[in-house]
Amino acid sequence: MTTSAQLRAARSLLGIAQPTAANAAGVSVSTLKRAEGSIHPPASAEAVAALRRAYEEAGVVFLDDEGQGSGIRLDVQGVGK
Repeated sequence: MTTSAQLRAARSLLGIAQPTAANAAGVSVSTLKRAEGSIHPPASAEAVAALRRAYEEAGVVFLDDEGQGSGIRLDVQGVGK
């Protein structure tokens, strides 16, 4: 499951503003804010998946919680493939 903290961290890691990220994912800025947990109600699963796909296409790797907590990292070798 993708967490709001992962989405915030992914956007920060890429150094992009909320409007840019929302546009890349095809969602509104208010939906992005809901996905990042800054406003309620929470974003839909479809919106979260769209954001995750956009970040993955930009080179972010989402790390699942395998007993050590979830996280992200940047795949510098995979960027631009």
